[in-house]
Formats: sequence, C-alpha cells, structure tokens
Amino acid sequence: MNCTFSLQGIKLSVLFALLFSFYTARSQNNDYTKKIPPFHIQLANGDSLVAKQLKKNMPVMVVYFDPGCEYCQTFTRNLLEKIRSFNNIQIIYITYSSITEVQNLKKTLISANTPISK
Repeated sequence: MNCTFSLQGIKLSVLFALLFSFYTARSQNNDYTKKIPPFHIQLANGDSLVAKQLKKNMPVMVVYFDPGCEYCQTFTRNLLEKIRSFNNIQIIYITYSSITEVQNLKKTLISANTPISK
C-alpha cells in the first residue's frame, strides 16, 4: 500500500498530538476533558480494551496507522526510541488492518525489552 504521508507531516502530527495531550492534561478542570466516549477495541493479543479501562486523569494519545505503511513504521520506531518520555501518556494505536498484520508489525518493531503492553 502506498503512503502519501511525508516525514515532515508525521513529525507535525506527533508534535500536534503531544501539544494536545499536554494541553488536555493541564486543563483537567474542564468536564469535557474528563469524559471519553465509550469504545471497544480489539487488541493484537485478542483481548479487548474499553474506555473504562483507561487510567483516569491521564492523557490519551490515539495513533491511527497502517501496519504496511513505511512512514507509520518509521513513526512507531521513533516513538519506541523515546517511549520512556511518554510514561505519563496512554498511547493507543488503532487501524483498519487485520490483527495478523498488526501482530507481524509488532514482532518486527517491538523487542522484548520495550516497555509496551498488548
């Protein structure tokens, strides 16, 4: 699958996501930042994630990606290199791709030493 994203666009997206996450974290007194609409996501390991399982009062960064996209893979590699900088942010990857594609990418990109779950 061809990706039409540029590296600069990915960097800007990451910057926007970070700024939004930090803004949201700092504006916790607003009711709309405390409520996440209900959702149900199937994880790569077959488990499910629902909104109630997210940690309260902790920012959430949602990354929409395609496991076959080289730019998405580069973004993920760069994020994993700096993953410890995101200890106070819950990161959720979502995709329209199959669980098999996600599992294959996870095996390729995530080492046993990476502090990442499911």
